[in-house]
Amino acid sequence: MNVRSYAHRPATTFECGDDDDHVPPDGALRFQRALADVYGEMQARVGVKLHPDVGHATVPALIDNGLAWFTEHG
Repeated sequence: MNVRSYAHRPATTFECGDDDDHVPPDGALRFQRALADVYGEMQARVGVKLHPDVGHATVPALIDNGLAWFTEHG
């Protein structure tokens, strides 16, 4: 991953099923940590929300949280 591509510090969020075995949530967590290592304040602008007992699926909470994030940070 090229964290230097995020120098403009965009706000983004990852809504992840904690049990997703197609797109495991650990990638989003590693991305968040990598950005924080380079841009310390960046961690507050990169949200990662793990939804317990959710696999590779879209549930209303994922959509609601994503919309709320972008309303707040947009």
